[in-house]
Amino acid sequence: MDYSMHLHHFESPEDEDKPFDMEEPNFFGLSIAYDPYMREVVKAKQFTTCGGDGGRSICGGLGIFLGFLPCSPHCKPEVQEDKELNGDYDFYRPIIRVEMT
Repeated sequence: MDYSMHLHHFESPEDEDKPFDMEEPNFFGLSIAYDPYMREVVKAKQFTTCGGDGGRSICGGLGIFLGFLPCSPHCKPEVQEDKELNGDYDFYRPIIRVEMT
């Protein structure tokens, strides 16, 4: 296994407590889509999530590289039909929507 990619859930034993490359904040101080297990709630009225897939790709056998595809910014938001938050895999950020006129 290639531990040099520094991916969450695939760390070498000596790097267990260190932050991973994808966890590091960007220029704006945000850490976005760094864990393929975590889904970010992006709309509350129509329960929509973006980001991780709850680990389905990794646990489904896609492996270390393809398992992180749900973290891609090209992953489209999904409307969740069950409308139930999963406390282990769903999170949200407080935001202020700015209307552009």
